[in-house]
Amino acid sequence: MSLIVFFVFVFFSALVAIKRLDIAKPLRVFGVGLALCDFIVLVPILHNIGDCGEKVSESVSSSIMSMVQLITIDVGYDSLMKAASEAGILPFFTILCVFTPLVWGGVVLTLFESFSSWITYQIFSFFIPVYIFSDLNENSLMLAKSIKSQKKKKCLCIFCGISENISPELKEEAKENVFLLLKKNESSCIKSPSNSQIYFEISEEQNENLTRSRNLIQSYTEKYGEANYSNIRIYLFSEQEEAPLLLSSTDKKGIPVILVDRDRFFANDLLFTHPLYEVLSESEKCVSVLFVGSGKLAQSILRTAVWCGQLGKTYLLKISVIDKNADFCEKSLRLECPEFFNGEYDISFYNADVETDEFKYCLDAHCSDVNYICVCSESDELNIHTALYLRSYYFRKNFSSFSKPFIALYVKDGAKNAIIPEFTVLTREKVQAKKIEVNSESAMNYNLYAFGGDNTLYSAYLLDSPLEKLALNVHFGYELSFSDGKASEIEARKVYYSNETNIRSNRANALHIRYKLFLLGYDLKTDCSEQEIKENEKLSSELKSDIEKNLLALSQTEHDRWNAFMRSEGWGTVSLEQAKKIGKHKITRAKLHACLCSWEELDSLSEFDPKFKEYDEIMIKNIPYLLGLENNRINISGVRYALTCRGVNGK
Repeated sequence: MSLIVFFVFVFFSALVAIKRLDIAKPLRVFGVGLALCDFIVLVPILHNIGDCGEKVSESVSSSIMSMVQLITIDVGYDSLMKAASEAGILPFFTILCVFTPLVWGGVVLTLFESFSSWITYQIFSFFIPVYIFSDLNENSLMLAKSIKSQKKKKCLCIFCGISENISPELKEEAKENVFLLLKKNESSCIKSPSNSQIYFEISEEQNENLTRSRNLIQSYTEKYGEANYSNIRIYLFSEQEEAPLLLSSTDKKGIPVILVDRDRFFANDLLFTHPLYEVLSESEKCVSVLFVGSGKLAQSILRTAVWCGQLGKTYLLKISVIDKNADFCEKSLRLECPEFFNGEYDISFYNADVETDEFKYCLDAHCSDVNYICVCSESDELNIHTALYLRSYYFRKNFSSFSKPFIALYVKDGAKNAIIPEFTVLTREKVQAKKIEVNSESAMNYNLYAFGGDNTLYSAYLLDSPLEKLALNVHFGYELSFSDGKASEIEARKVYYSNETNIRSNRANALHIRYKLFLLGYDLKTDCSEQEIKENEKLSSELKSDIEKNLLALSQTEHDRWNAFMRSEGWGTVSLEQAKKIGKHKITRAKLHACLCSWEELDSLSEFDPKFKEYDEIMIKNIPYLLGLENNRINISGVRYALTCRGVNGK
């Protein structure tokens, strides 16, 4: 009977541990099971001890006392062992005597929250992915909950540095989601790089994030040296200007560190998810972008828009900025990106307060042709108000199109961000009650796209961004070309993550793939079914043919994009004479590059590298493989996308 009870509790404890990834509760269940087994075994043993034997009631009470003594190692073992031997259960009773105090010692320790979390981590981290957060705060909790809900397989989320200063409400919410809380810092959690471990340096103190990331790298490299760190990732949240330089100066030994800069993240995500060309008809040849707001985020999106908008000689790009501090924005960009103002790019700045009628006069005078708007001023409320005004303003100008121009607005609050796409002239209840057609004028949606919500940045999307996967493929494609196909994936990953400038450049290259597809009459579908992928063979073949036919024009476009990207990063042109005098075509500390010139002028730089034009051509030819449309070594991130036709350029 006791054996059955014992195994039932062992099975139940294991089941609870696996299901909830929590060692404390099953250990307590197991402890109760052991105590019950002790009691069942001790009743007959104690009943037969002594000269006369005890009554059953007396042996039951004695068994309870002996069970407690067995737990505390305060019992007469000699007589009990002798009686167990006579009963033929000595081996089993010996096991109980050993395990009972050990398990109950563990039960006592689980009452100390951090210890039970630590034991759970040590056990389960060998079998399932582990997500380790440097701090418990609203953002890290939001991210952990998103990861838990998105991941189909089991995962373990751990919050480090838990102290008395952390909100009890946050702790309680973390416990409700079965997250582990540790007093130790994240550097104490490192395990063999063969285990999947993803770290988030996500403190509200951004200096701390950078310091802790460097400490984490040091802990790994001191312990494991030149290992394969492909299962390790560190997400460093920082918007500090010096963060990229400090990261690039750190010898990471191939440990992937992804710098999460809020402004850059949203700039890239917006212009990848909703490209500038999105609302263009076949007859329109000008992408006219309006920025309302001139802060750091607006400047980041503007810089990205300049190189995204390089669409060859067929399309023009016009950018306007309206804000009460627009002149300061212009001066700031002239300092940071001086070659934005060399005459190649059409960027205008207009001082106007969006809360006064001078905003309307400015729109009337300078922005009548706008087809893409980004509203990103200082507050959610002002952005919503401005976006609604702009939708009405442009609808009054063109009654034939309620959805143009495209309007994106920055809304940080997650709750507000989620409901903005539902904005209609009438509430849905009134539409239904009055039986109004959903596509009628009075029920029309405002067609506003909200971006910038915390629920987007702090979500599992951060881990599975299609842009990041494409960027890694772009890098490996170049590595294969430079090494005549001999580059290894492990070494390529090390190089990719070694320099933040390199990562940004590859992201920009990856983002613009979608714009090049537009020029050929295609679009990219990132969320596609297996059936769509299988049906994509014909389009993939057509794409390769179109690329071959338009290789020169696309390569020139790619060079124009690279020029604009480098200028957005603050790089300037060094003349051929200066480059020859110095003996280098690239001067990193001065941010000067001789290749910041026209496509035709690249030929004059052949003494530095005769393949400058070839690099652009390689990028264009690799597009089908970068997207996973055809099997190739280049696709190390394992993406599989599908193409769709846009119905332009004869398709």
